Amino acid sequence: MEELKYVRLRGLYKKRETEMSVLSENDPAVAEAVIKPGIVHFYFCAEGAAEFKFAPHYSRHLNAQTNYFFFQPEGTLKFTIETHVPTKIVALDIPLAELHHLFVDENLPIFEKNGSQKYYEERAVPSSVMIVLNQILQTQLPDGAAKLYYQGKTYELLSLYFARAKSDAEVCPFVQSEETLRKLKFAREYLLKNILDPPNMKDLAKLSGLNDFQLKTGFKEYYGSTVYGYLIDHRLELGRHLLDSGNMQVNEVATEIG
Repeated sequence: MEELKYVRLRGLYKKRETEMSVLSENDPAVAEAVIKPGIVHFYFCAEGAAEFKFAPHYSRHLNAQTNYFFFQPEGTLKFTIETHVPTKIVALDIPLAELHHLFVDENLPIFEKNGSQKYYEERAVPSSVMIVLNQILQTQLPDGAAKLYYQGKTYELLSLYFARAKSDAEVCPFVQSEETLRKLKFAREYLLKNILDPPNMKDLAKLSGLNDFQLKTGFKEYYGSTVYGYLIDHRLELGRHLLDSGNMQVNEVATEIG
């Protein structure tokens, strides 16, 4: 039987009952969570997949680029989040009253019920929201700047999530189609598969079917980092994971990640 390590969601931002946190795990893991009364809970799966277990015989599966949106007016509901493949999830909690204040002129389904009934929704995450999720997951800032940054990302995430009129192309002019996104994802995957001998920018753009400008700008918009900045961050994360495993020495890790 697969052994799961117990982890906690890592907090990024909190102001009273509004809170943003992340779950980023490469190994099989389980985290405890709770649905609180009067709080709207969002779970965005940027990569991998997770199992939300609410009871011994009831669970729901969350795949990459999908999200759950929970609300219940009374009582608390404890559950666990299990991951069995490398997974990255951004969680956002906000009181219904605060959400209503932000979208006072919007006709949102949850407001129609006036907060008196349970509400649940599952939907695909559009590329405009994926861009923000990747920026949240990739950006590293000192504590003083981080609070303001994640507060801004909280409102940006909510506004894009509930946007009805804007298309993805309007939100991000450099990521204009699913075809462009496919090419950017190919560039990322190729880069990570060749982590010890990465291609130069010109060759990577050619392999991906993009020009240099499209690759540089689109990658920055979608993944929140430059191409080689992303590669360096991935190397450092991989190195930390290998050292934490206790099976390799520092010099061996350095050789492994280049």
